[in-house]
Parts: sequence; C-alpha cells; structure tokens
Amino acid sequence: MKPLLLWCLCLGSLSATEWQWPVNTHHGVTGTFGEYRGQRFHMGFDFSTGGVEGAEIRPAKAGRVVQVRATRRGYGLVIYVRHPDKKTTVYAHLAAFGPKVAAAIRKKGKDPTKRFGTLQLNQPVQTGDIIAWSGESGAGLPHLHFEVRDEDNRPLNPTYLDFPALTFDTEAALGRVRLVPLNDAARVNGDVGPFVAEPGRKTIQARGQVGIHVEAFLKGPRGSKLAPSAIRITFEGKTLAHWQPKFIDFNHQRDAGLVLDPYHSGFGPTTFFYCFDGRTESVGTMPFLEIEGIADIQAPATLAIEIQDLEGQNRTFTKRLDPEAAVLPAPREPQPVLPTTLGASLIRDRLGLVSHETEGTLFLPQKMEGLEKGVPFWTEFKAGKPAHDVVWRTNAGRLKRVVGCLPDQSDWEYKIGPFHLKGIKLVGLPPTAVILEPADPKVMTGVLEYKSPVLRFGRHGWPTKGLFVEASGSVSNQAPDLGLYGWSAVKKKWRHWNEWKPESPRRAKVPYLTPLVLARDISPPVILKPKVHKYFVGKRIVIPVRDEGSGIDNERIRVTDTSGEVESDYDPDRRWIVLNDPDSSGPWTVRVVDQAGQSTEIKNLRLK
Repeated sequence: MKPLLLWCLCLGSLSATEWQWPVNTHHGVTGTFGEYRGQRFHMGFDFSTGGVEGAEIRPAKAGRVVQVRATRRGYGLVIYVRHPDKKTTVYAHLAAFGPKVAAAIRKKGKDPTKRFGTLQLNQPVQTGDIIAWSGESGAGLPHLHFEVRDEDNRPLNPTYLDFPALTFDTEAALGRVRLVPLNDAARVNGDVGPFVAEPGRKTIQARGQVGIHVEAFLKGPRGSKLAPSAIRITFEGKTLAHWQPKFIDFNHQRDAGLVLDPYHSGFGPTTFFYCFDGRTESVGTMPFLEIEGIADIQAPATLAIEIQDLEGQNRTFTKRLDPEAAVLPAPREPQPVLPTTLGASLIRDRLGLVSHETEGTLFLPQKMEGLEKGVPFWTEFKAGKPAHDVVWRTNAGRLKRVVGCLPDQSDWEYKIGPFHLKGIKLVGLPPTAVILEPADPKVMTGVLEYKSPVLRFGRHGWPTKGLFVEASGSVSNQAPDLGLYGWSAVKKKWRHWNEWKPESPRRAKVPYLTPLVLARDISPPVILKPKVHKYFVGKRIVIPVRDEGSGIDNERIRVTDTSGEVESDYDPDRRWIVLNDPDSSGPWTVRVVDQAGQSTEIKNLRLK
C-alpha cells in the first residue's frame, strides 16, 4: 500500500471534514488545549509520537508556509502555515523541515539544519506534502505541538473545529474535591479551613459559603491525564460556574490562576485543580469563564460536576453537601515546616494555633490566652499592621512565631523577618495572613541549607499580579549565594525561583502565593559519563548532568575539546548536554554551573 494512501486511511476521509490532523493520532495526545503549564495555559494539542522522532507531519489543510523558526529554546524548530480562511496552523518541536520547506529556506540563504532564528517565507503546501518530521527540539520529549489560530492570532481549541474523529478514546474522571470556607461563618468537615474529600467520599459536612476546587481530568491513552474540554459546576440544579475555552487570547495565557489552582496543579504527578472560589471578583475574569455565584449551604444540597471529554461527551459526578453530616478525621495538607508542639494554620486573614501535646499559654501583643491540648484558638488580623511576635510557653519551654497580615491596597511595603514584600500596582489580593515558621531540615537534606524561616500565606494558590519579594540586607550579606525557593505542593519539594540570581537585584515576582524560604544550594552539579543518542538528524554525543538544588544554568555550560569550544545545547527534559558537532570525538572538558553559582568541571571525558 502506498504511504500516502495509508496516511489518509489513518486520518480518516478528508472529504468528510474540513481539516486533517497533521500526524497519525494512534499514539494519542499528551497534552490538550487549556491545560495548566506552570502559571500559563497550554495553547494547543501535544500529539504523542510513541517516544521517538521522525513521524511525518503534513499541513492540517492546504495553505502557505509564511514563517519558520529554528531556535534552541521554546518551540525549537517550528512552521507556521496560513490558510485561505485566514487561520494559521503551528507545528512545533520538529526534528527537521520537509523538502519543500527546506528548499525555500535555502533560497533565502539560510541552512535549514542550523539555528537561524526567524525567517519569513511564502511557500505553497498541499495536504499531502511532508512539511516536517516530528522531533524534540525546544522544550519537551519527542512529540508534536499543534495549534490552530484565528485571523486575530488567537489559539483555538481544535475540538470545536471540523477535524476527523480521534483514533483513541478519553474518559472523564473526577479525583478529589477541595472545599474552602469563604467566611468566618462557613465550616467544612467541622473546621474553618479547607477540606479535601477523596473520590470515594459521597457526603461532606459543609455549611455556609464555600469555594469549590475540583480535580477534573480525562483518562487518556496509556494512563495519561489530560485537561477536559469543558467543566460545569451546579448547585441544586443551578449553574455556579462554567469553563469552556473555545479560544484563549495570548493576553490571557498567563491568567491560568483564574481557573486552575497554581498551588495544587502541575506535573509530577499530573494534577489539575479547577478553582471556583470567588477569586475572579478580586483578580479579574476572562472569556469562556462564567461565574454565576457561590455555593451557600444551609440545608442538604447536591453539588454536580459535569466534565466534557475530547469527543464532546459529558459525564456528571455528584457530591452531597450536608450541614449535619458526620465530621470525619482529616489530615492537614503537609507543609515543609518543622513539626513542633504548636501547630499553626492560616486561613484568609486568620491564624489558628493548636497545642499538639500539652496545655500552655499564648502571649499575644494585647492579651494572654490559655490553650488546652487539641483545642484550636483562632485570631483575626487587621490588614497592614506591623508583624508581631506570638510566644507559646509551656512547662517544657517556649517558642516564638512572627505573624502579620498583608495590606489590602495596591501599593505597599511590608516587612516580616528577613522578607521584604512589596505590592506594586497589586491587583486583587484580599487581606492575607502571613507567618514565619522554622523550615523542616529533613526536607531536601544535603541539598539545601536553610537561611530563613518559611514564609507561609493564608491564601496558598491565590494568583497575584504586582507582588514582589526581597531579602533584607543583613541576610543577603551573610549569604551572597542565597536563593529564593517556593514550595511545590505537587512535587513535594522546594523549587528555585530562577529570576533570583546572585548577580541581579535580590527581587523576584511572586505570581501566586506559596510557601517561600531563603536557602543555600549546597549540592553542586554532577556530570556523568558521555553516551551516544540517536536523533532523527543523526547520532549525537550527550553528556548527562544533574543538579537537585537550584537547577542547571543552561547559559553557563561550556564544553571544549582539543580544537576549542564545542557547540552544544542543554536539554532540561532529558537533563543532558547535546554536542551539536557529530565529529567531535573528545576528550572533552565540561564545565557546568547551577543557578546558585556553584560549578563543577571534569576534564578528559571520553566515550566508553
């Protein structure tokens, strides 16, 4: 059977649909439109190529290749095709350009096998043309990233366009449901703090106004988790919220925190927590996100969660919310702080303290408060008041906590311990309690040395625009290699804030609220033995590197051999250096620097 005929059979009859998928879809997809990708939305489909390069890529329909790019980062090798209806399709992370495209690039005086930047073309292509072969250039392992954009350059959700039926199934699934009390009168599972109900929990004690976070996803091929095409939340039959992104303007790409909780969503493991908790009233809204109200539970009620798969089929899951339901034991969400006899919880602008082991006395600025074992004490803060000490005294000794509440304004400065927080035209952050607690030294032992307490917030996951953090001069002077780290609730580890570097001003954006700590990376990079990897364009020498702390600084990698510097790229997904010169035979001297400035150099590296 001829290859083109086989291709058409795999994709479905082109006469039945306006579009064709650019690659055989039998491997499925690894990413869908609107997924959470580190504080931003994913703007297309990621088609799996079975873990290898070299799948044939054809245009989704006839048109003209109007632009190509070949860069080391981001999309890597990418093609833009303009179609007669003024839509544009995008094909990214390619291994190589197809014959017609490569010839057009050479006509422009560029080498299609090199990183030439951006080039404008006007090359006609038909649906049967091979315009490229799939690869792993730029970000990610082998796959094809595919987008459709309208005439205003807005990425469209392909599931709402006339494409052939996909050759794999997806099934809507509901994981955990997280309920968040929104005012002092609200309770979930008998408490004023958030409660996470596991999938098997059908009835949840809840009273008053509560925000709803749902872990919604699609079960994809080979156990993958994908973002749904749409999600609807109803309360007693009335719609509270509906998210159905048919397009996402690039102006809204980094507004993912309006829809997905940045603190609980991400990869490793894949988790998507869709949040409907009133944040859009403060932070703003976006197209295709409809918020009609907040669940207010005064009597037993049904919460329905409708999830749409890639085929447009809806599946509905229900939970019963009952003010009189039984309260069951529920573990607190783990935090990277040192466990002590005094437990601290932050909820909005309130602080809750509870003794785990014994009775004792709390010393507050204006009063003393005796605590019994296991009985929480809650206190509310006034926004913008200076941070102050809370002392906990028992027969066994005393400990101190520094607590405060961020100002409810757009421009402000607030100091708490070694942290200097600034609001600069800050958008939509309600009064938020803050506390300093000692870091748990058992977390990332031998990797990080903690130089400050952990700064925790009363609204973890809340998106922010215009919030910055600096370190006090005394701390920075003591530790010139200081780094700022944010806690990943998904990965259960500290992650380095990359823009916080020794040679730059010690200021970093805080795009969403998460625990923060100042620490030294005490684990230098590790360079492993070179090996050969077979890419679509040929074999390449690769040198694996590891850094468990601040991460590799890919701009400061240097590889030399006897003839001088060897051109190389760093692949952060595979965590190895790729030598672009196939003729370089070593021995190599490799120098790697991490984000904290620590370096490792090894000489006389050779293949086995």
